[in-house]
Amino acid sequence: MFKPGVVIRNFRILMMIASLGISGWANATEIQWIATTDKAGLTVVSPSISIDGLINDVVMLKTALKRDEEILSQRVEQGRITKGESLMSLLLPGGMLYAAYKKSNHVRAVSAHKQVLVQFNDLTEDLNVLMTNTLPILVAKR
Repeated sequence: MFKPGVVIRNFRILMMIASLGISGWANATEIQWIATTDKAGLTVVSPSISIDGLINDVVMLKTALKRDEEILSQRVEQGRITKGESLMSLLLPGGMLYAAYKKSNHVRAVSAHKQVLVQFNDLTEDLNVLMTNTLPILVAKR
């Protein structure tokens, strides 16, 4: 089923992740290349990664996810069926259809809210690692 809110949020996340790779490639003169040679003699030249740029991008993504979490928590609260609505759904014709529709919207909002919270917690852990780790960081692009 097509969910516009999920598509927009996931598109924003994909664009932020893509910008992690693009931000380092914007100006070719600023790229520092590091050559590493393994035991077999294979030399690999790879671009160095700006830790400050990564931290800024992760903080921006975390802020966007926090805003999405607040919006989804409001949708969850608004989607709850109140006592009055449950009484009306029993008395009015078609009320059970309304209650089922409202319940399904609530379940979708709760699911999206949980997904955003998981992403937010993962980004928090990643940000802590980026800020405390002094070892070289390897970032993979999909």
